[in-house]
Amino acid sequence: RVRWDLSPRTTEKPENPSPIRSDWRIPADSTRGSARGHFGGYLMQCGARMRRSPSGLRTAIERAAAAALLMLAVSVVPAEEQEFVALGSPTTYLANSADPGIGMAWTTPAFNDTAWLPGMFGVGYETGTGAQNLIGTFTPSTSMSVFTRTTFAIADVGQIANLYLGCDYDDGYVAWINGTEVFRSASMPAGSLSWNTASGQHESSNGQVPVYEFVDISATAIPVLQNGSNVLAIGVWNADLGSSDLVVVPNLTGNVERRVVRG
Repeated sequence: RVRWDLSPRTTEKPENPSPIRSDWRIPADSTRGSARGHFGGYLMQCGARMRRSPSGLRTAIERAAAAALLMLAVSVVPAEEQEFVALGSPTTYLANSADPGIGMAWTTPAFNDTAWLPGMFGVGYETGTGAQNLIGTFTPSTSMSVFTRTTFAIADVGQIANLYLGCDYDDGYVAWINGTEVFRSASMPAGSLSWNTASGQHESSNGQVPVYEFVDISATAIPVLQNGSNVLAIGVWNADLGSSDLVVVPNLTGNVERRVVRG
């Protein structure tokens, strides 16, 4: 039989995690053996006892250890979690009650947004009661859409293991990083977008604090990241002009911890 377990080597995460390595402890004349492998701040141990030759035992342990290390490699993120954009983060914005005449050029890093108004997330309006606690920057209640742009800095893209986008929003939103679309909410239609594209209906949390619906955007977002300044552009669209509210409160977080589950 073969078993393996995983346990921290230290109570603190090392600053420079060691690479994967292993050492085999298999006596030449025994059918017992064990293997130890290290990944980041964790120690993996694999032990086996079989009624078979030492060479077969070695193969079995190596396979079990390799599988365990692979599981660990995809389950543990040694880098520190980083919140790049959240409630209260600064942004520039353009509230649209008529065609601004800029198409979707505003989503690109090269776009000049110096004429836009400064604000902070969340952005939108509430004519009654509900989403007002989520809004830090109020826009006209005639807004069919609001375009926002903010920047975030990354020192070393190679240290970003994953990237998650969350949003508390009403009614639909689309997000771009450095000009590449990385997420579109289910309430938004497919295809090209305009300032007055009608969204399907989606209610925000209307809470005291944002309730984020997080999605993993690593596959599309990490390849377009760059060292230094990056641009997150988010547009939020209304279902119709008669809507009583419109709000977008994004959260962009990298290196979200994935906990190892022992079983």
